[in-house]
Amino acid sequence: MRRLVFVVPLLVLVAMPGLAWADSPFDPAQASDIAQRVLLTPADMPGDGWSSQAMVLDSGTLDGAVPDTDACRNSLGPMLSAASKHPDGTIAGQAAETLSHGGGSLLAIPTEVALEIDVHEDDAYLDGAMDRTRDMLAGPDLWTCLGDLFGKSLGGALRATVQDAEPGAVVPNNGIARAVEITVGGGLVSLSVRMELYVWLYGNVVAQASVTGSSSSVTSDLAGAVINKTQSNLDREASKAP
Repeated sequence: MRRLVFVVPLLVLVAMPGLAWADSPFDPAQASDIAQRVLLTPADMPGDGWSSQAMVLDSGTLDGAVPDTDACRNSLGPMLSAASKHPDGTIAGQAAETLSHGGGSLLAIPTEVALEIDVHEDDAYLDGAMDRTRDMLAGPDLWTCLGDLFGKSLGGALRATVQDAEPGAVVPNNGIARAVEITVGGGLVSLSVRMELYVWLYGNVVAQASVTGSSSSVTSDLAGAVINKTQSNLDREASKAP
């Protein structure tokens, strides 16, 4: 099966204003290095067999992949337009990666973790954005669009349906947690994928993670390990601040 990493929601905060923080503990002059150190390694993941790969953050690469459906025009389209007009905002440095497990055979669903760390110049730019992003992710259009996108990635011959689910992990700092089950096809010819999305703030950092795979592989243990280790790495870097 073609590997597919859902990184679309990770673009939401690129150009959106969010929630203020009491301080900005991460030095913008060291932003890229800090972001890179916060990322996870295969050794941080539960179990063996994980691999990691750097992820290029470029919303332009998604333009041709987005289906021309009502749901996408009402959700992903405006998001990508905003990101292209304001590609950097006040981001001083960022790093992103995917961690993958399985999916070697034709019909096997790989488990994919996408993680992005954005270090902003300060926390002032983030004032109000979490509420805006929370509202955007609460609506049905984005998730329906992701189902359309998933169906298109499989050739467009099968219809995708999206159903809300309970996130497997608790997101830090009153962040955003959403989960959906995406089913492509039906009856004897169907494929089900679970996706969980987490977005949270830590001072002048925006941390964003998505976990995608089969319902049996995207577990609370996996989501919790991703969130907890990322938060631990942020704590470690914040403790180095003068």
